[in-house]
Amino acid sequence: MDYTNEPVCIKDIEKIAQRVMPGGAWGYYNSGANDEQTKADNESAFDSYRLHPRMLRDVSKITTHTTVLGQKVRTPLGVAPCALHKLAHADGEAATSRAAAKHGSIMILSTYSTTSMEKVIAQGDGTTQYWMQLYVYQDRHVSETIVRRAEKAGFKAIVLTVDAPMLGRRLVDARNKFNPPPHLRLENFMDPEVANNGTGYAPDLAKSKNETFGATFGANGDQSLSWANGISWLKSITSLPIIVKGVLTAEDTQLAIDHGCAGVIV
Repeated sequence: MDYTNEPVCIKDIEKIAQRVMPGGAWGYYNSGANDEQTKADNESAFDSYRLHPRMLRDVSKITTHTTVLGQKVRTPLGVAPCALHKLAHADGEAATSRAAAKHGSIMILSTYSTTSMEKVIAQGDGTTQYWMQLYVYQDRHVSETIVRRAEKAGFKAIVLTVDAPMLGRRLVDARNKFNPPPHLRLENFMDPEVANNGTGYAPDLAKSKNETFGATFGANGDQSLSWANGISWLKSITSLPIIVKGVLTAEDTQLAIDHGCAGVIV
């Protein structure tokens, strides 16, 4: 079967991607950290879920419409934040945005987008829900600038990544010697307040002060971020709902509730 012409499910799309994408780009998207045990466990856990439909119910008028954080969505599925969409598509995150708008799902945009947040949200239809993923940097003015731009652009929530005080040891990327192509730009860092503040976040990856994408992140992320000094600071600069991404325990979920977060992503 020619999967290129007839993709009918996610697995088909993955087969196409593996065949047509450069090995380094495919490895970046498809791999996890170290021996990928957590990735395998997550996939196995998801495969174990079963639907338990009830019979003889009136299904003549059904809908997938629902609300998330009070926001209306047509499809109860969302796009998780992933960097560098232009590794896979010439239009990058703009293409992803159009797909999310078409299906009425939520799109969470990565800080490390290769399309600016303003261009991404412009692809929506006015009802599409966009949330902005955020890292907190040592220079918090950088993070604050991104938050304020997201508010102005029309994003409806801030998704704070909390499970990456440093990036995981990605063995596939190391073996592939992966680094983003130099022509890609981190468009959300084009703002002069961010690009020229000495942090090393040049919008042109080829001009970054550090040798690799991971090194750039590691050199600038705020490793002192905590429940005590992080959530209150973020709430002081935005009125948007704050969703904590990367929580792995019930204890941290309770802490998110205690600190007034609107939700968690596991």
